[in-house]
Amino acid sequence: MKAVESGRFLLAGAVGVILSACSGAGSQPPAQVQQLHKSSAFADTGSVASTSASRSVRSLHCTAVTTSKGPMTAAAVPTSKVDHANINASGCDVGIYLGPSSNGQSIDHTTVTDANQYGIFADQAQNVTIDHTQVSKIGNHDGSGTFAPNGVQTGVGLYFRGASGSVDHTDLFLYQKNGTAFNCLFDAITGACVKQSSVSMTHSTATGLGKVNYIAQNGIQYLDSTAPRFEQNTATNNMYDNPSDPIYNQSATGYLFLCTNITSDQDLIKAHNAANNNDYNYFVDNNPLDC
Repeated sequence: MKAVESGRFLLAGAVGVILSACSGAGSQPPAQVQQLHKSSAFADTGSVASTSASRSVRSLHCTAVTTSKGPMTAAAVPTSKVDHANINASGCDVGIYLGPSSNGQSIDHTTVTDANQYGIFADQAQNVTIDHTQVSKIGNHDGSGTFAPNGVQTGVGLYFRGASGSVDHTDLFLYQKNGTAFNCLFDAITGACVKQSSVSMTHSTATGLGKVNYIAQNGIQYLDSTAPRFEQNTATNNMYDNPSDPIYNQSATGYLFLCTNITSDQDLIKAHNAANNNDYNYFVDNNPLDC
């Protein structure tokens, strides 16, 4: 990715957070649409966002972790397979944190709920497998610990940053910003892509909050990363309805692929990836001038 990430775009429904993504497409959409979707992507430079009033109240079960995005807390930092677990991450930034040494980690038949920032964060971990898992209620929580999504640009079900692996038969719902963000690890100073993520995703779902007026959600997002296998997924109910925000109104996306190996919307459709009830069901953007 050529362009410096930080400081380029303000997001739809944002609360003081700046981020960006790559641009372009094989069959070029209008420049205004390109910028709209770059701006509604979840990128990941800068400091950790303050996501909720309850973040100052740390649950006793949260573990402090040092991530590539700075200090956070996690409900689980596993060193062996996570199988048939129920991870309640209330009061923690992350549900399950997989750091750079968590190679080959497996998460199977597990439920992750109520993290303030990320459900499962694979931070440069390689060969992670997530199977038959549910991730929900990720984002802002009020003072009583109840999921209360708002316009802050965080709250991601599956977050891979310079990581690799596969996701199968996994359901993502009740997320604040994105079902997934499979992103490159970007240099915090230059914005250059240091290490791409490479994630296969099959037979999985991302279900947004429906029509909301405070944030432009994305179901499944790849940013400067690759999808070796991507088929038979479903993305629904990602809609941003805010007429007072004429620039970004109706910019939520089911599938958002920016600077990836996917070449067109048709690639996604032919691989039986269904989408409905999103402002844009599919958006693929690969301008070589920016990637």
